[in-house]
Amino acid sequence: MEFLNEIGGGAHDVKHPIGHERQYETDAYRNSLENLTYYGNHPSHGVNAFAGSVTLLSDDIRLKEYAEPEEGDIVLHGKTAFLAAPAGDLNYFHWMIDVLARAGRLDALESYEHIVINTLNYPFQFATFPLIGFKGKVHTANYDVSFFSEEMHVPSLRRVGHRIPADWMVNFLREQILPYRAPHSPLGDKIFITRLKRGVRTLTNMAEVSTLLRREGFQEVVLEDYNFLEQVSIIHSATMIIAPHGAGLTNTAFCRRGAKILELFSPHYISSLFYFISAFAGADYYFLVGEEEEFDPNRNANSQDIRISVAVIEAMIKKILS
Repeated sequence: MEFLNEIGGGAHDVKHPIGHERQYETDAYRNSLENLTYYGNHPSHGVNAFAGSVTLLSDDIRLKEYAEPEEGDIVLHGKTAFLAAPAGDLNYFHWMIDVLARAGRLDALESYEHIVINTLNYPFQFATFPLIGFKGKVHTANYDVSFFSEEMHVPSLRRVGHRIPADWMVNFLREQILPYRAPHSPLGDKIFITRLKRGVRTLTNMAEVSTLLRREGFQEVVLEDYNFLEQVSIIHSATMIIAPHGAGLTNTAFCRRGAKILELFSPHYISSLFYFISAFAGADYYFLVGEEEEFDPNRNANSQDIRISVAVIEAMIKKILS
């Protein structure tokens, strides 16, 4: 049985335990606001706090009552695009989806004099931001800086459907980034993305799984060993990708249509994010949930390691490739 065919890909075998019944919309809104001040991520809500001359705003930002620049505000004259998002400076997924992809709901990027994004802390931010085509002055937002703009465009932060990325986000990233990918992948067409350098959400029976996957023709890859455009090429060239749940699967936005994605979960934490991203990219999505193991109290649910028997993985691979 297949699901999600209406959005270009498929999830197979059984319904995903998270998100398969959620509603999604193909459109999203953009707030076009006059005389708006950005005051940083609201610490108690994890959202952006603004002050402006309008009162009708989306429920993912907070509006204060005044709309004049205060002492110390940075005043931006002209048209400003606002893309900064909570955690956009902390994590690859949030940067790609909550920051860069939201540019797909702005006017033509060359029409903006200013753009406000998160602080640039990581090589992937410096590698990806130039690819979206913005030509104006770049400002980085944090808790200590406030910006006042005569006209500020703020795409919705909600990630349509309560944290589900939208199809237009994936389409925008593909259109902007795929043309720049490295011309050749250094790996084959069947890959296994490991998390050995991450230290969490790793496979506790990694040695046995590695032996199986090598026998099945998979090559292990540590994405951090490659630059961003090489990573895009590796993902786009693959016909099948196996990986534990993790931010690296954000790159399934760049996979080829018809590629097979097998995501591995701990039973303590299951997410539908990459189910939707890979489906919007046109891939066929599958998943396995690991065995119930003792919960490590020193880690949160999202950081628990994973154990899935070799026999179960082997059976799923044969099913997918049959």
